[in-house]
Amino acid sequence: MEKIEFGFKCRDIITGFEGVIVERATFITGCDRVKMVRGSEEKDTKWFDVPTLEFIDDEVCKKLQNTGCSKYDDLLEAKYDFGVTLEDKITKYKGAVIGKALSITGDINYGLSPTFDRSSKENDAKWHDESRLTVIIETPKSEINTTSKRSGGVTCDLKIR
Repeated sequence: MEKIEFGFKCRDIITGFEGVIVERATFITGCDRVKMVRGSEEKDTKWFDVPTLEFIDDEVCKKLQNTGCSKYDDLLEAKYDFGVTLEDKITKYKGAVIGKALSITGDINYGLSPTFDRSSKENDAKWHDESRLTVIIETPKSEINTTSKRSGGVTCDLKIR
């Protein structure tokens, strides 16, 4: 599939899950995923690797284009890059950027992975809205390997703060 946009109805060829694309994420490992919602239940959502999707219908996408909601390429212009350590201004949660997600509304979120601590139960990455973040450590791109494209399979919904 050359270009997937918000509002495309797709089917995952592995699980058969069908839904409408409402969010897109790319990860430091090079894996591109989309979040699909089935029906009108926001709770019935799952993340899928882009290569496992087949296009079904673009009717919702056509309607969204009339409202200006489809901003799929904006993720390329995200404010922070992979590997940068950020802090949430409200919760003081700190972590390195391992994922970037763009929702159908145009909001950009960052998946932050904390420094691993054996004594902590909080070692999972968490997602934070771009407007709540400040830079703690700027890491040069040359230190991060984002050239390999890998697939990670179906995942459950990600934790968002």
